[in-house]
Amino acid sequence: MKSKFFKPKLEKNEIVSLIITSQKINIISGDKSLFVDTPKDAFSEGVIIKTHEVAQAIKNLLILNKVKNRNTIASIGVDGVLLRLLNVPFLKPEAIKDIVCKEVSKYIAFSGEELETDFYPLGDVSESGIRKLRVLAVAVKKEIIDSYIKTIKLAGLNVQVIDLNCLAIIRATISRTSTPKDITILVSVENDVAIAFIFKDSQIYYLHKLDSTNQLQAGLDSINKYCQSEFGKDAKIHTIISSEINGLTLAEGLSLRDSKESAFLVKINLLPLEELKTKEFDKQIVLFLTTTISVIAVLLFVFFCLLVATWFNSKQAAYSQENLKKPTPVLNKLLGMEKVSKLYEREIKNQQKIIKAVNQQDWSFILEEIKKVIPKKAFLVRIESNQDNEMNIVGEAANADTVFSFVNSLKSSDYFTDVKLVESKDKENQNNVTAYFMIKCQIAAID
Repeated sequence: MKSKFFKPKLEKNEIVSLIITSQKINIISGDKSLFVDTPKDAFSEGVIIKTHEVAQAIKNLLILNKVKNRNTIASIGVDGVLLRLLNVPFLKPEAIKDIVCKEVSKYIAFSGEELETDFYPLGDVSESGIRKLRVLAVAVKKEIIDSYIKTIKLAGLNVQVIDLNCLAIIRATISRTSTPKDITILVSVENDVAIAFIFKDSQIYYLHKLDSTNQLQAGLDSINKYCQSEFGKDAKIHTIISSEINGLTLAEGLSLRDSKESAFLVKINLLPLEELKTKEFDKQIVLFLTTTISVIAVLLFVFFCLLVATWFNSKQAAYSQENLKKPTPVLNKLLGMEKVSKLYEREIKNQQKIIKAVNQQDWSFILEEIKKVIPKKAFLVRIESNQDNEMNIVGEAANADTVFSFVNSLKSSDYFTDVKLVESKDKENQNNVTAYFMIKCQIAAID
């Protein structure tokens, strides 16, 4: 029976979910619900032992229905799965996962290294007056997970998530009903196994696994007695048993794992750590390539802007130079052509004189310039210069104001650039105080 609540809102041919059970293989893609019988004796204690046969069945189903998308969410049954509610300290996810591994190893005859685990935080609890984090912990034998991954890859699919059938069924069930407000018992039935979730105020309070559906009624009676004992005989207890245990119900639950429409969004991913790291690495590569392309595009745009700006500035400079050679009519009227030409020629000669003196480090001109700009109440101790036209000026002045005046005069000179006061301090000299200074500057080199 198809669920009237299941209306996938996905792109055509996008694989929503892949459900592999011992009876059926279901694929939900866009508005298509595809299924095929699972090869006989393909499973053994939850492990897919006929991986090639099952993979070929999936591949044939995809080809026959022209499904092109290769990304999928898969789910597994509860055979060989351990579900527990644990209270753990507030730690980093890696540390909590270590605690989960150690705790679940107490309940099954496998070490943590033979298990794939995950957990989902449910909220705060108080344990012996200590604030802790309540988590839903899941552990599955690696052998089971590996068999699913191998089968899915052989079928040519990229598995993004490995979830649990029971969680998917609960999501689908809750999406059809109102959010549990009081005490609600939600029972997920898979083949001959049932898991009962007790919800209190929309949060998982307790869970119980029945290894045989023959015990279902007796198990529900025990759970009801537990709820009355825990919450009082007057507590309103609602029981919901998922009856539509088919591919559509599971697919609906899987598609709801990232939806805001469902009140139950417990996200468990049992992909091995190395698989998750590979997917994260692939995402980082895509991000790196996207960022690189964006940076290159920005640099090309900036380079183009610089070319345009350079061309515009060269045109402006040529225009300004041309105008310098041809005084404006206003200047012609005020000064006359001859006076303007003489002023222009005098300025050009003065600039050439400075350029020549600086480029050749003609110290007669440089020292003459220093002599012009140095204040009367200052004198030099030494002057140093190197082949890169860097110059250090060390001296003393009557006070700090005189030093600042000297610095400003050097900055105003055409002979010096990048003038910096490196050091200035008072120096006691018998009965008066003088200011010691060190100035660094660059001897201008004008092409």
